[in-house]
Amino acid sequence: MCPSSTDAAHGRFAEMVIPADSIPDTMPARDARMPVLIGTAPGEAAAAVRELVVAIFGLGAVGRAVAIALARMGVERLLLDDPSSYKPESLLTQPIAVDDVGEHKAASTARFCKQLSPGTRVFYRIGRLEDIDVAGFRGVGAMVLATDNLRAEVAAAQLAVDADVPLIHAAVHGETLTAQVRYFSNAGPDSPCGVCQYGPAEWELLNRETRFSCEAAADVRPAASTSSAPTSSFSALCGLAADLATMQVLRGALGLGAPVADTMLEYNGYTHRTVISPLVRDPDCPVEHVTWTRAAASAPLPSCTLAGLLLDAGFQSSPRSIFRVEHMQFVATAICGNGHSQPLYQFVPQAAPIGRCRSCKLELVAHPLHAHCRAPEEVLRPLLDRPLGHLCSETPRWVVVQQGERAALFSQD
Repeated sequence: MCPSSTDAAHGRFAEMVIPADSIPDTMPARDARMPVLIGTAPGEAAAAVRELVVAIFGLGAVGRAVAIALARMGVERLLLDDPSSYKPESLLTQPIAVDDVGEHKAASTARFCKQLSPGTRVFYRIGRLEDIDVAGFRGVGAMVLATDNLRAEVAAAQLAVDADVPLIHAAVHGETLTAQVRYFSNAGPDSPCGVCQYGPAEWELLNRETRFSCEAAADVRPAASTSSAPTSSFSALCGLAADLATMQVLRGALGLGAPVADTMLEYNGYTHRTVISPLVRDPDCPVEHVTWTRAAASAPLPSCTLAGLLLDAGFQSSPRSIFRVEHMQFVATAICGNGHSQPLYQFVPQAAPIGRCRSCKLELVAHPLHAHCRAPEEVLRPLLDRPLGHLCSETPRWVVVQQGERAALFSQD
């Protein structure tokens, strides 16, 4: 693995670096086989492709093939993410070699893409999509989702809306020989997202993963393992889905042909038919259809106050104000297993231990009735003038301030 693999294993995107002497002297020019697309001038398509920045989540049979295809085109940057490793069974459907078995999917794919296109900056991450840092998505032009994990799909839908990035979801259904690609433009609050299409079956599966604490409060964090059954399909069908997804990325980014925004493309092998259907917004969708607009803080985040961030966002103090601090929750009160409670009034990581009870020394957890991932101003009002460095148990990398359908993202660059 490359020297930056430690960062990737700890949930941060790390850049793939390969030795210079491993790059052949006979590498072709990046656009040596680039076609002159209908309606474009010579070199126009190549220039547009060289500016593409694409994030790919899920690097199995579909996602890895998309990454390889984009690398062969010489895109500017790839961000690759997958928490798992290749198994022996992966050889049956996924475009890997025997030596890739046992390797982290993200690292293996990043290395291969970098070898194919040394001029492409390739970043990879070994972690759950649910824990992704939205502040690191600066400049991403498209997201490709190639996983059948429902929790990851929900997280991807919300991330794409937050970051104002088109989401291309590719999937296969082996039993019916169906390849499906959905293109969500995320062009505004009225645009559909991936969760808008969920039916009763999907929600039932998601609800089964909801855990309940001993206080009978729902804990909506996903369990440690939320993977579904392995996809059973022909490798050719997975490759077809990958090719269709790649074409939709190109068509959306370059504006080729009929608009692809908010459409579903399906190919069925039994009928040998291709169908294009519109995707529509579900008014009852639980995903927040609010795009986060990047804003500049007047000081480094640890020195900023919540009241100051309100002003930097152009907002006035209001009961409608909501604050989100990275993947933290605001805990007003902590409680131990013996029922002892004590005040905390701090933002802490959702999965991290809080400390020990002063009375019995048992481990403290967030009181379910006094913890907020989306903390309202009314709860935080006595603390609005305190610096974030004092309110957070660790240095925050980003903060979102929201009022209604407007939201400002402040990130610590």
